[in-house]
Amino acid sequence: MTLIDAISVISLVVGATSIILAVFAMNSAKRSEEKSLENFNNTQAMMRDFYDRTKDLLNEIDKRASTTEAIVKDSQEKLLTTITEIVSETILPQKEDLGEKLGLMLMQQMVSDPDAATRTLNALMPFAELGQQVTSNDNKNEPKQIKKPSPQKK
Repeated sequence: MTLIDAISVISLVVGATSIILAVFAMNSAKRSEEKSLENFNNTQAMMRDFYDRTKDLLNEIDKRASTTEAIVKDSQEKLLTTITEIVSETILPQKEDLGEKLGLMLMQQMVSDPDAATRTLNALMPFAELGQQVTSNDNKNEPKQIKKPSPQKK
């Protein structure tokens, strides 16, 4: 064998080895591509699942938030009403209704002493007539005409 024959054989072996390595590299690249595609599809499916679960969770949170908001609003209205009632009954002085007070006194007097109650009512009759005159004048949109008591001589 000559040197050229030896180089040809080595060249042939190197060429065959190159072809085998090229086939192996192509096969390896194909498996790598399939694995990458599978990983991509798995990642996309996980992302879709995560998105759906997050969307459902946010919808549930929204429902609970609206329910909580309605409950809080109702509680605030009740609390405001209660505080308003407490303030109006305790902190703000109540105006005395003199008519109710006078009526209560007269009823008590009628029960305890009917004669004294009759005398009191008779004494109050001129004031009641005066009140009716003022009320009828107010209804007619006329100026109020209240008679001044005349000075009594002693």
